[in-house]
Amino acid sequence: RSSRLIIIVNTHANPEDGGLLYGSGKFASLDAILSHVLDLSVIKSYGRSFLFLVTCGGFVKYALEELRASCQWFSSVIAFGADNVDPLLVSTQFLFTLMDFHIFGCEPFDLAVHRAFKREVAFHTSVYIANQSQVGRLVECAWRRRPNGVDVRCCNKLAKYVANRPRKGKDVAIFRCQEKTHPEGVTRIQRIEPLLDADGVRKIYGKRGDFRYMFEFV
Repeated sequence: RSSRLIIIVNTHANPEDGGLLYGSGKFASLDAILSHVLDLSVIKSYGRSFLFLVTCGGFVKYALEELRASCQWFSSVIAFGADNVDPLLVSTQFLFTLMDFHIFGCEPFDLAVHRAFKREVAFHTSVYIANQSQVGRLVECAWRRRPNGVDVRCCNKLAKYVANRPRKGKDVAIFRCQEKTHPEGVTRIQRIEPLLDADGVRKIYGKRGDFRYMFEFV
């Protein structure tokens, strides 16, 4: 069948346990909310079905298994990792672009996801993609800020990129702590060796000095 079902859930996620806001001050699991909204068995009657979760990162942090389990009903599920997701940005810049490429442009879903993951989206949030019970994550890994997809910090503040140095045949990003109260006798320097592609684990896209991001299974 060529029929498609698209469901968008836009709500707050509890930062303590990932529960989704449902009603006045009440939180519920994803499965409970979906079961109340529609008969889940109906989803199977569609050729393709998509669930887009526009919620804050508390959901993927604490309820990742709920995201994985939702694949039993939906062909693909999208969620976001930012602590405070901007629903307007992720909807207009990512979700609508994804639907445009995949549904109207008939591009493969995976290709459409990568085309929709633009710099503006990547700078704001990581994107989680679940299908066939596997969950992957798209995350920015800018060489001068977070070469391995995680901010380089020291003394609870972002460290400053200093230089790039070769080490054992590999490029290493050098960062330095800028905090004046940095403990004496402890080096301010951090040497970050960027992760490499690994089959079935991660793949790096882009290059140093350009838009660079990573897809990894979680």
